[in-house]
Amino acid sequence: MPLIYSFVARHPSTVLAEYTPYHGNFNTVALECLQHLQPDQQKLTITCDKHTFNFLRRDEYVFLVVADEAFGRQIPFAFLDRISEDFAAKFASKGKTAGAHGLDRTVGPMLKQHMVRTTCWV
Repeated sequence: MPLIYSFVARHPSTVLAEYTPYHGNFNTVALECLQHLQPDQQKLTITCDKHTFNFLRRDEYVFLVVADEAFGRQIPFAFLDRISEDFAAKFASKGKTAGAHGLDRTVGPMLKQHMVRTTCWV
């Protein structure tokens, strides 16, 4: 699967929900990379060990997807646009007060669904 790991966080670093079908330290590396997202940046891509860590900031939320480096940037950012829109429409109000991983049970399946759909398009 070219998309490996995804999360939704409330800035600066509270992960509200995440999903991955893989084992690895993607969440740890992603949180370290998140520190490089400057306050005025809307998008950021960091490459590490043949993976891209793609970040999209919308309002107070940060959306991330880790992808195989060979997958490029266009599809990961299209994925991030879709999940940010879906999150804003369905979960943003809950995200304002949710604790760390407080939305895993509701947003995690949405992340999985979008990852599977995006991967099937390729």
